[in-house]
Amino acid sequence: MSNSISFTGMLGKDAEQKFLPSGGAMLVFNVANNVGFGDKKQTLWFGCSVYGKQAESTLVDYLKKGQAVFVTGELSQGGDKNQFLNVRVNSIDLVGSPKPEQTAQARPQPTRRNNAKEASDVYDDFNDSIPF
Repeated sequence: MSNSISFTGMLGKDAEQKFLPSGGAMLVFNVANNVGFGDKKQTLWFGCSVYGKQAESTLVDYLKKGQAVFVTGELSQGGDKNQFLNVRVNSIDLVGSPKPEQTAQARPQPTRRNNAKEASDVYDDFNDSIPF
């Protein structure tokens, strides 16, 4: 039986892409998750790892320091004296807009479809007799 966890948090630093001796790829990153309020507020750190095709993709270009993410995966605990939480990521979603320090080069720009209507063409379809 595995432990499952879902949480949101902010990346503490840019993700690192590593290549395994087996030839596959792995992405590793740390996510800070704040719990509690006021004097009881504390930060939990999760060490996250992504394997397989997701790790080989351009996901590394999006996982930059300060990016908010929603992570779902399998939870495990590691370490002897310093206990820390590890998550083998099953899915990850970017949350919110990119931070100002994240450059446009790191974020691919959407391409425009050739068959898309111009905005002015779309608005021309409205009836001009609308009273407001």
